Amino acid sequence: YKTQGRYGVLSTTGHSTNYIMALDVVSYENPDLWIRRGAAFICEIV
Repeated sequence: YKTQGRYGVLSTTGHSTNYIMALDVVSYENPDLWIRRGAAFICEIV
């Protein structure tokens, strides 16, 4: 996403104008770890 808010105007293709791309990253860690770290990061920068 271009901004922290996961919303935007829908384009004619049905995609949000705020969305950039999905990215799959291989990790051997539990996904919950990255969810918590991502949430902590957003809280830190807001």
